[in-house]
Amino acid sequence: MDDGDEEAPNGSASNAAGVNQSDESCPDPETGSSLTPEIPKPSDDVSGWYTAPENFLNRIDRLALKAKIPRLLRRPIWAARHELTLYWLRDRYRARLDESHEQYYSMPSGETIHWPIFWLTEAFTPSTLDALLDGIDKAGWSAPRSSIRRSDEVREWIAQMRRRGDTGMAWMNLVTIIPKDGPVGLMSGAVRSSLPEGIKRVVIRLHQPTSALTLLRAGFVLDESESLILDRTLKEKTEPRVSREPGMRRRNTLDTVFAKRGDLKNIVTSHHVEAQKWIARRVPGIFWNVQPGRPSVIDLMLTEVSEPAQGPRRGFDRFYLEELGIGTAYDSWICTDPKGLYLHAGGGLRELAPGYTLSGRYADVFADDAFQYMGDGKRSVDNIVWRLDMSYIDGIASRLAITDLLRLLEHDQAATRDLAKRIHGRGAVRSSLRLRERVFGVSLDIVEIARGLEQLTADRRRYAYDVLEFEQRERDKTGLVHVTNLVNALRKEQREASRRLAEQDRQLREVLHTGASLSAAAADIRLQRWTVVIAMLSILIAVGAVVVSVIIADPSWWP
Repeated sequence: MDDGDEEAPNGSASNAAGVNQSDESCPDPETGSSLTPEIPKPSDDVSGWYTAPENFLNRIDRLALKAKIPRLLRRPIWAARHELTLYWLRDRYRARLDESHEQYYSMPSGETIHWPIFWLTEAFTPSTLDALLDGIDKAGWSAPRSSIRRSDEVREWIAQMRRRGDTGMAWMNLVTIIPKDGPVGLMSGAVRSSLPEGIKRVVIRLHQPTSALTLLRAGFVLDESESLILDRTLKEKTEPRVSREPGMRRRNTLDTVFAKRGDLKNIVTSHHVEAQKWIARRVPGIFWNVQPGRPSVIDLMLTEVSEPAQGPRRGFDRFYLEELGIGTAYDSWICTDPKGLYLHAGGGLRELAPGYTLSGRYADVFADDAFQYMGDGKRSVDNIVWRLDMSYIDGIASRLAITDLLRLLEHDQAATRDLAKRIHGRGAVRSSLRLRERVFGVSLDIVEIARGLEQLTADRRRYAYDVLEFEQRERDKTGLVHVTNLVNALRKEQREASRRLAEQDRQLREVLHTGASLSAAAADIRLQRWTVVIAMLSILIAVGAVVVSVIIADPSWWP
């Protein structure tokens, strides 16, 4: 705020939400009226005690500037003015957006957002395979009670799959875990254990896509109350608030829309992180060891009324879907069989909480086939979750997890190369220790991982086996529709990424070899230098000893 001029915060209610309103509205075919809701325009009168203290502080700041007072002494004035601005903005946002909150998050009558399950995948390489097997044995997952499986069957199965060269279609149902005080129901062989809050069941399966890579897929089923937490958050009225982002010194005022967006992100990420910690305490894998808090995860979201991924932005009637990242067709994939499912990789919630979202309308999922419902024969969210979890999700979850793993390894390789370049400067000891941890961690397995994925992606039939088919349709300027298959896109991306990973590993080994050679050469030079110095000192000492002995032997030299 220069020279005391007060400038209103940028944007009205629509600009604060990032929604572009158009003057053109879609008329109702029956009544002829506009279907786009109009946002009430609250009063812009924000004068009075909101700006008077700031004007007073601005005047003091100008006087201090004219008096050439040091900046260090003027900082308290800036801090006080910033605090006043934050709370003034909070009240202004409340006045402007309080009345329009219902328009931003208006839902059709009967709409409900279900978040019944999310699938988390952890990866294990030859160097971390022992931790997986030992963790399975300690947790009691290898041979649960009422199971006919032998205690060493899991270890034998993994060893057998690793010896085979044509893996990629090998699965094993490992264990189903329920709370200690939860009902058993139809899961007589389930293991009782403590689960994260809000989780009523965890279903774990093993997958061996290559001989050097083992994936553990865990489906965390939320209880009935927790599965509606996103729906309750969207419908609740959110107040503007002052907050500080992690790593930022200054605080910002969040309007209603951004505050709601932060609440949704915190809910989803907290469940993901708690689930990853729960797995890491038993069987720590690569995602946890390399980058904790960023798992490979797929969320399932079901709607009751609106269909996800339908065209571009459509105004406030679909704004709540856009906040969840399932509202528009941009960056979304359509499932061809079974129909009614969509896969979203970006936008909305996915920009704040990385991962993937599997969405669909409750009435459309598995609506075109003979669905033999469990229990009383009625359609329910639990039945849809059960069928997706047992028969459909494994293939696509493993392929997406491989993509996330390759991206993670590329990032880790870049960090390892940076450490290798810093082992000869300042902090060489610390860099050497961190470099040793990285090299003796995942880096030892990169060659085998890349070779196995090269073989897996070379065979399209084996790669696409038991993987849901998703397509993306795009229309160019000429009107032609281009169809992109997700399986083919993932296979191509992973093939190129595995080659890049192998090349980066080769370059890293060359850097380490060159660094070791230069270190040895530098050590030899230093050794030769000290050898010359010691030889010269020895000669000087010998000459001095001879002179002293001559002086002692001949008294004529004495004074």
